[in-house]
Amino acid sequence: MTEYDGETEFDSGRDPTLPDMLGRIWGYILFLIAYPIAFFGIAYVKFMRMDLR
Repeated sequence: MTEYDGETEFDSGRDPTLPDMLGRIWGYILFLIAYPIAFFGIAYVKFMRMDLR
């Protein structure tokens, strides 16, 4: 069993810069933007179809 030294990739002795942080979380940011847009789009299309009848 290897011994845990307590160092993570964020704990490299320096503060992460903004581009470093955005590089790590860009997928989550994209998901938080795309997920609501997709569901509002689906709801809008369903509403427009219902409204035309």
